[in-house]
Amino acid sequence: MLQTLRASGLLWVTGFALVALAVLLGLGTWQWNRKTWKEELVATIQARLKAQPIDAAAFRDLKCAHVDEVGLAASCEFTPLRLTGTFDHDNERHVYTGIAKPAGGGLGGQGYWIVTPFRITATGETVAVSRGFIPDSQMDIAIREKTWIQGETTITGLIRSGEQRQTFTNANNPKKNDWYLRNTRELFSGDIGAAITRRHLFIDLVAPTPAGGLPQPTAGRIDIPNRHLEYALTWWALAATLLGVFGAFAAGRLRAVKSP
Repeated sequence: MLQTLRASGLLWVTGFALVALAVLLGLGTWQWNRKTWKEELVATIQARLKAQPIDAAAFRDLKCAHVDEVGLAASCEFTPLRLTGTFDHDNERHVYTGIAKPAGGGLGGQGYWIVTPFRITATGETVAVSRGFIPDSQMDIAIREKTWIQGETTITGLIRSGEQRQTFTNANNPKKNDWYLRNTRELFSGDIGAAITRRHLFIDLVAPTPAGGLPQPTAGRIDIPNRHLEYALTWWALAATLLGVFGAFAAGRLRAVKSP
């Protein structure tokens, strides 16, 4: 067999084809496994979004580790809650972002998440609340002040783990109130930082939306793409194509060797 492969010039081609086939099949299998993982992830998130919001007392007793440390299933990620308290608008932070325009209407593009300390009346805890999105063009203080919810109010939101700094994340500019992560530890320091509990998480606001619609809450819109089946079929189709091409090529070479 080896002698025939050498004589036909197929030895190295066969080795290359086998390696390429193994890679393509492996990539397809990996994407299939990712599909299963993504479906479980989406199912867990959807189940939590449909649950009844917990109250301040339950939140106080809830033990929440960061999702990156324990995984989604063991974390508090996307747990809904309902809290009554007051916002400290004087210490709001502006986190630069860009979002797609929501389906069905709404604002998108470049702008800022508005993250504000919120003191819970029942427990005295202070947590960071991401109140929603404001476009860059409407960040003037005269506009923002109209969005402030004054006095005691009841909010609903989702527990989220703080966003983690990556290699290419921009540096914050506290003097200009320009930030790049919804990360409570980075956003708040000094006395206000010391007052905030659960500094590894923040609350992503679902409701209420202030009069005028700003900031625009987006927490209830969870869109996690799942195209892993498409990717798996693409890799497997490439593997099948490789087999077909190699088979035709090898058959031609072997016929040429056998011909007198």
